[in-house]
Amino acid sequence: MKTLIALAVILAATVTLHAQETIESRVGVDAVIQIPGDTPTTVTHIDVPAGLWLISGQINFYESAEHGTVFVGGNISLNDVSLSTDGTTLFTSQQLDGYTNIVLGVALPPRLVRVGTDPRVFLMGYSVQPGQPAPDCYAWGFISAQRIGGH
Repeated sequence: MKTLIALAVILAATVTLHAQETIESRVGVDAVIQIPGDTPTTVTHIDVPAGLWLISGQINFYESAEHGTVFVGGNISLNDVSLSTDGTTLFTSQQLDGYTNIVLGVALPPRLVRVGTDPRVFLMGYSVQPGQPAPDCYAWGFISAQRIGGH
């Protein structure tokens, strides 16, 4: 019996040592963020300690826009409020036939990133409708980071 208890304690300690640290931030539909036209905007952010992290997110957009094509996009940005130029910014679009309300989503696949001394990681949203007045755009979503490796 003592051996069984000792094994259970060792197993519990091993599982605890290998548990991954997760940090996340969520913005729900009750606290949407307004996205001004043609301006990268922070939907939310997290602060993570230095190290290797697997970071992902999701942004949902509610748009009221004129006739034409609406583009929305987003990315995970390290250290500054901007759209990344490294190929990790994702966009989707929809053609509108008149003044319309639409909901679009952008899922950001997991990215493996090394965070240094600046721990802030931003979930960025963006909306534009070329040739038209800026659409009324609101966003909500989440960002999640899971530490990879040791603490």
